[in-house]
Amino acid sequence: MADQLNKNIGRRKFFSRIGMGTAAIGFFSSIPVKLFAKVKKEQNVKVLIHPSAVKRTK
Repeated sequence: MADQLNKNIGRRKFFSRIGMGTAAIGFFSSIPVKLFAKVKKEQNVKVLIHPSAVKRTK
């Protein structure tokens, strides 16, 4: 009887961990990543076109 009780407790722990993991994944996937990212100032990117490059036409 004690062996069966230990199996049931182990099974409950397993499924509770799976449930908590699923809940944590759902919670963290719903939070925008921008909240955790550092705020950076926008920088202008300077683009240099090579002088021997062929001009593309559409």
